[in-house]
Amino acid sequence: MKRVYAPILAALGAIAVLSSSATAEDIDLFVQPASEVEGLPNVLILLDNTANWNTPFTNEKAALAATVNGLGFNTDGSPKFRLGLMLFTETGGGNSNVDGGYIRAAVRDLTSANKTKFVTWSTASTC
Repeated sequence: MKRVYAPILAALGAIAVLSSSATAEDIDLFVQPASEVEGLPNVLILLDNTANWNTPFTNEKAALAATVNGLGFNTDGSPKFRLGLMLFTETGGGNSNVDGGYIRAAVRDLTSANKTKFVTWSTASTC
């Protein structure tokens, strides 16, 4: 009888040991790309796109592009802060998404290259 249970117990023990090694840490949710300059403040813009694809949303996108375009840099050309963008999920009109939001552009240093990408994206027809 002991011989019957020994392989089963060994298999269960192996499964228990191997399955415990595949865990994730909560810190993975908060890790950001490395910054060129330490201690920059993070700025996350929450854009209300609930009325998207109409004239008011086009105006919001144009205002966002103008605002980001007007942001400057330190005298040495380094970024003053990190910038990101969050949008609401689309609901209604055939969209079955639940209420909530998502990060459209991750928070990153507002360098000249990132600023150009951000403005280009915010003025594009598909947001």
